[in-house]
Amino acid sequence: METSQSRNTLFDVIWAVSGSINLAVPGIDVNAKSRSGRTALMWTASEGHTEVVGRLLAVPGIDVNAKDNNGYTALIGAAMWGHADIVRLLLAAGADLEAQTNRGDTALMVAEREGQIDVVRAINSFLAAQAMNRWVPRHRSRQRDRMALGELDRGTPFMDLVYYHTQGFL
Repeated sequence: METSQSRNTLFDVIWAVSGSINLAVPGIDVNAKSRSGRTALMWTASEGHTEVVGRLLAVPGIDVNAKDNNGYTALIGAAMWGHADIVRLLLAAGADLEAQTNRGDTALMVAEREGQIDVVRAINSFLAAQAMNRWVPRHRSRQRDRMALGELDRGTPFMDLVYYHTQGFL
């Protein structure tokens, strides 16, 4: 059961961010938690309030990876309820894809279990983009300074991308 003070603080943050109040002022704790450990970011992400989530993510000091008493993060909540746009926002803001609930579930596992296909695709696209950013060709061709592939090892991010693409995840 949530206390009226923690509930008021949480909803004050949500109300402020949904209006035009600047949250980056002293005295406003954007990471305030309810008795169950939920923050305004968790609540708005789970409920699908994309604009409010975007405003909260713009506040300096927002904890994008905060966990509630059950280990759920804003990313896991958004994934569970199928809010793919919010999942993309949270991932771009640095949400941890490896974060687990107290039962050991990640956002991808929850999305797959709940049948949230758009969320699964959003997460896989994010992973593929990260793999492409990490992939570096083994050598450069001297002729015209072109990139040459060289040898690719199985298990490299590039090969993982190829796998995801051939399996229809991307």
